[in-house]
This record gives sequence, C-alpha cells and structure tokens, in this order.
Amino acid sequence: QEALSEISTQADRLSKIIQRVRTYAKRQHHEVKQENLSEIVDRALVSFRRSSLSSGVDVEVKAPGKADALADALELELLIVNLLKNAAAASKDSREKLISVQLSEEANEWLLSVSDHGQVISDKLLSRLSHPAKSFSNGLGLGLSICRLIAENHGGKLTFKPNNSKGLIVTLHLPKTNKEI
Repeated sequence: QEALSEISTQADRLSKIIQRVRTYAKRQHHEVKQENLSEIVDRALVSFRRSSLSSGVDVEVKAPGKADALADALELELLIVNLLKNAAAASKDSREKLISVQLSEEANEWLLSVSDHGQVISDKLLSRLSHPAKSFSNGLGLGLSICRLIAENHGGKLTFKPNNSKGLIVTLHLPKTNKEI
C-alpha cells in the first residue's frame, strides 16, 4: 500500500513537471508567490536522493532557516535537482564525491550555489556552459537550457566558475523581490 501511494504521488509530480516543460515551448509565464527558498532546497534534496546519481555522493547544505522570495516553487525545485544531478555526474570519477549547496544573501538577491569537485574546468568548457544548448558532458544540453530559462523567468541568471583547482560552481542569482515575472 505504501509503495502504491508513493508511485501515485510521483506520477502526479511527473505529470506536473511534464505540463510545466510544455509551457516553456509556449513561452507561458507561471504564477508566483512568496516561497521559502530553504524549503525548496530541502524538497530538491529529497528528490535528488531518490535518483541513482546520488549513490555514494555526500551533499553538504548551508542555508538560512528563512529565505523568502517570489517564486514558482516547482520550477526552482526542478532547477536545483538538475544542478545536483549535473554535479553528481561531474563527480562520478572524482575521489571526493561531495556536493556543496549554499544559499546566501547579497544586497538585493539570493545566491544559491551548487559546487562539485569533478574534473578540472578549462576556460573553453567554461565558456561553452555560458551558451544555451551547450552541455558540459555528452548530454543534450537541454537541462541547463531549461535551468537558464527558469532563472530568467524569475528575473535571475545562472553563472559558472571553476571551483578552485577542480570542479565547478554554478550559482543562481535570484532577486529577493520580483514585481513582475
């Protein structure tokens, strides 16, 4: 009974995700409301831990208890899960399988950074990440393209920089308050 309930819950969630992705092609905007970004990060971690990519990966989270912003919670959860999966995939051959998630505030924006300790990032690869539909790995690049679109729909942006000597830090810059999204 418990397994069937979980399957039903995940099927409903998947249906919402598919509907949401379809709206991107139509360039429709979604309703936003005041959300706690820390709670969204927590839900994204639960989803990530259900994926096979999370096996053997430690996730360290630093976030305030309250981090309010106008947002579409499902969209931001999808963005965070995608960044976590990308970080896990980048770390698969690394000795240090640690992903760090940090939510902090700076001036009028929230910064949500996801960092890994994967392979060394060349300037050329870093430049490729800044272009839509380009992928760091052998993927189609659609994940980061959708993440960029979600960030932009929230009045924010994604930035990429090397994580010291190895790996990558992807940061979502999200305004604390959005009048129109």
